[in-house]
Amino acid sequence: MSGRKKILILGCGLLLTLSCAALPSRYVINVGNAGRTPIENVVVEFGGTVRYEAATIDPGTDAGGKNSGEPIGLVSALRWQDSTGVTVTREIRLERPLPDAFRGTFYYQIGRSNDVRLFIMPIGVDGSSTMPWGRPEDWEMSVGIPGLTPD
Repeated sequence: MSGRKKILILGCGLLLTLSCAALPSRYVINVGNAGRTPIENVVVEFGGTVRYEAATIDPGTDAGGKNSGEPIGLVSALRWQDSTGVTVTREIRLERPLPDAFRGTFYYQIGRSNDVRLFIMPIGVDGSSTMPWGRPEDWEMSVGIPGLTPD
C-alpha cells in the first residue's frame, strides 16, 4: 500500500473518531403532573437557559419536547404555577455530570405536594432504552392480557 493511501485511510479514521466523539446531545424533556389539578406556565431550564415550556399540563398527564445539541449542566430548574396561581420553583442538582453526547429522556414528575422527582433514562448506542416498553413483556404473544383477562 502506498504512503498516500495509508495517510488517506488514517485521516478518514481520525475524522470518523473525532466526529463521533463530538456528537451533540439529543434528549427529550417530559414533565408529568401527578397532582389532582392542572398546572400552568411550566418551564424547564438547564443552566439558566429555557429548554422546554408548556402552557398547561392536566392532572395525570405529561408533556414534552425534544432538544438537540444544547449542553445539559449540573443544575436544572422546574417552574410552574399551581391551581391557586402561586409560582413554584424547584431546582434539581445532578449527582455527576452527564456525557456531552448524552442521549435519552429527562422525566420530571411533579407530585401532589409540589415535590419534584427527576428520572434520567439514557438510550444506548444501539438505540435500546432502559424503559420497559423497549422490551417485550411476558404476556405479549400470550392468550391473556393483564387487566383484560378475568383471573
